[in-house]
Amino acid sequence: MSRMTPMQCAGSMVAVLMLVAIGCNDGSNSRPAPPSNPTADNAVSDPSMIPQDPTAVPGETASGAVTVREKADVGVGEKGHDYPTGPISTPIQTLFRSQERIVFDIEIPHAMQIYKAEHDHAPQTEKEFMEEIVRANQIKLPQLPPGRRYVYDPAAERLMVEHTVEGTQ
Repeated sequence: MSRMTPMQCAGSMVAVLMLVAIGCNDGSNSRPAPPSNPTADNAVSDPSMIPQDPTAVPGETASGAVTVREKADVGVGEKGHDYPTGPISTPIQTLFRSQERIVFDIEIPHAMQIYKAEHDHAPQTEKEFMEEIVRANQIKLPQLPPGRRYVYDPAAERLMVEHTVEGTQ
């Protein structure tokens, strides 16, 4: 039995992802619904219309903009949102979402478990989280859209995404 080269392995993985994604397509050719999270590009004029997420931590800035924090999860990354549903673009969306799921559901929780086992506590600051969890484990966080940034909430022991939404007074 011969061994697969890295290129053959990567090609096989892409082919499997494409087949899975195509098989999951319901056949409609409609655009996916826009992300439920408001961004600076599609700011919400009424702060009460901001989706209520139990992990969101709103705060108001001096300019009247509302700062929102939400759990860093699949779908927060910049890549893969602007593609329509179809036999070519669905696998691309699936690839980006799979990469995000690996980071948020596997790599970060695993690194946190190891850190807690070694130190008997979770990271206590954002700097400690970024150094000891992200950098030490070479975790590549998905790139965020402009106006958003990663923050670590030590009380919840959770990575969050923070952004502002313009509000009216």
